[in-house]
Amino acid sequence: MLHVALRAPRDKHILVDGKDVVPQVHAVLDRMAQFSDRVRSGEWKGYTGKRIRNVVNIGIGARTSARHGL
Repeated sequence: MLHVALRAPRDKHILVDGKDVVPQVHAVLDRMAQFSDRVRSGEWKGYTGKRIRNVVNIGIGARTSARHGL
């Protein structure tokens, strides 16, 4: 997906190979929001069956890679 599609409002149209990708992007963003809400509310449990209290994000994205010349 295009990075700009992640920031596009729902009513924007971004065509890739003739297909509007904004609805697909927002469908995934909606699922991510639902998952996040379930984690925050305690509905989603960790492996031990306990509420998830801490989340650590470890990853190298494009911004990090670009800064370090990777």
